[in-house]
Amino acid sequence: MSNFWRKSQRSVAKARAEGPAAYIFPADERRPGQQATLLSLFQQHGFEIQRADDDFEVEETEYGAGSYIVRMDQPFSRGADMLLDKQYYNPNDPSPYDDVGWTQGALYDVETVRVEDVAILDVPMTLQQDRIEAPGGVAGERSPRAYVINYNADNGLTSFAFAYPQIPIEAAEQGFTAEDRDFNAGSFIIRVDGASGRVGIGAAEAGVLRSTLDQAGRQYGFTAYGVDSAPEVSTHRLERPRVAVMHTWTTTQTEGWLRVGMDQYGIPFEYISVHDVRDDPNLLDTYDVILFGPSSANALSIIQGLQGDEPVPWRASELTPNIGRQASTDDMRGGLGLEGVLNLKTFVESGGVFVTLSSSSSLPTHFGLTRGVSIRSTPDLWARGGVFRATISDEESPIVYGYGDDLGVYFNTAPVFRTGGGGYGGFGGSGQGGQDDSGSTTARRTGRGGTDDSDVVQGRRGDLGVAGVEAFRAEEEEDEEEEDSEAGSPDRIRTVMRYASDVEDLLISGGMRNGEVLAGSPALLDVTLGDGHIVMFSFNPFWRSETLGSYGLVFNTIMHYRNLSAGGEPPLTDDE
Repeated sequence: MSNFWRKSQRSVAKARAEGPAAYIFPADERRPGQQATLLSLFQQHGFEIQRADDDFEVEETEYGAGSYIVRMDQPFSRGADMLLDKQYYNPNDPSPYDDVGWTQGALYDVETVRVEDVAILDVPMTLQQDRIEAPGGVAGERSPRAYVINYNADNGLTSFAFAYPQIPIEAAEQGFTAEDRDFNAGSFIIRVDGASGRVGIGAAEAGVLRSTLDQAGRQYGFTAYGVDSAPEVSTHRLERPRVAVMHTWTTTQTEGWLRVGMDQYGIPFEYISVHDVRDDPNLLDTYDVILFGPSSANALSIIQGLQGDEPVPWRASELTPNIGRQASTDDMRGGLGLEGVLNLKTFVESGGVFVTLSSSSSLPTHFGLTRGVSIRSTPDLWARGGVFRATISDEESPIVYGYGDDLGVYFNTAPVFRTGGGGYGGFGGSGQGGQDDSGSTTARRTGRGGTDDSDVVQGRRGDLGVAGVEAFRAEEEEDEEEEDSEAGSPDRIRTVMRYASDVEDLLISGGMRNGEVLAGSPALLDVTLGDGHIVMFSFNPFWRSETLGSYGLVFNTIMHYRNLSAGGEPPLTDDE
């Protein structure tokens, strides 16, 4: 008890001793739903959350009333600091066991401001006793012709769309202004009377719709604005497709986080194995979207699966009553097989959408389903699990509806995509485009902060021990690899996101060496195959329930699966 009291006492002293003084969550947050989700999670951890009573200024920046503040003079301050601060891991240190970066603000795509000035502690603020929730409800015209909901990729909006399939929702393909408010591309439009031949809610049901939207807005954290005329903007119908999550029998742990996220936000799906895909040549009769979570970077291992002379069952038994609840089989041996690859190819060509997350992207690249895309061999890249900056390179793609210019994503070593550098095959180029150790490491020791920050030893003043710390500065080098002139048509490949092109901006939290090969490379690709799409993620958007900021990329792919080509040039036909 004495030790616990002393630790709490030191934690309370943290704000004025080693710092920081606090973290601010600004009131004008672009994604209030994500902000509320993170702050309510902090409340569950016992962190005290305050809210500013009035506008205030600190460190020459003004913040609005209602901004949330996580003070560092509280008993659990060091836990909050550990989750909100950046981390840095020196690649020269002993190999880490696990992830080396986990900054929650970046992974939730929520703005957080680290404040050193202790003046923040004197700002009038109120402790939040109740669970923090995003505001929501209905506003605007009482008898509107339509309701508009700003789409900001808050995960709650996807939950709403799936929870109310009876409400016809259209998605705007461009941003627009209505009632003096700006709305993003992807914003929901719900027509009250089906004007202009559109599907809408009948006038007799308008009252029910308003009360439904008011209740749903409060539950899912959005505001539905009534407007006297529907916005004049190109739209397409929002879909609730038939979704499958495909798993192998060799590894399901990492892929399990995808299922957790889907369950958490109420997206129904069927859990199928690679054997189901192997044995079903008519996948499109049952599914519209197939998600393949992280599995293996070796495409042949996905094809071959488990081996052995005797059947390997996975079923509940008297000895193991709790296994096989999600999926079961009399024999786990065998994998997707070449038959499964052909079935997936037919599925996509006929209009289906196949989504691969991180390592599973080896499958479509290796077997030529994504002509013109390959995976580079990057033996010199050191990028253990951490937070890296990805930028939006095709802002008109429905996959990035609701997002800003960039996003913190979880990346761990591979894969690194390459486009235009090899027609078929899984591994194109040497990927050696980095530097040797002499030009890409740092004398900075592992600790808090980014590559150009100083560490702060807990319990000591923040201005001690700074001398001698060197910032990470990797010299950019041109990639001398030759491009293959026989690459697939660029009109079939849509680079939706790229990693930050400046290597100095690439790492947000964690560690990196020879990052030049990753900088500027595709992070998220949408490849057209026949009438369908293969969407490939280099990073893992669903990881340990920490990457909620990137969930929306997969959710957008699902909801807009019929219209992923919106905003892009029509793909060429085989004859062209």
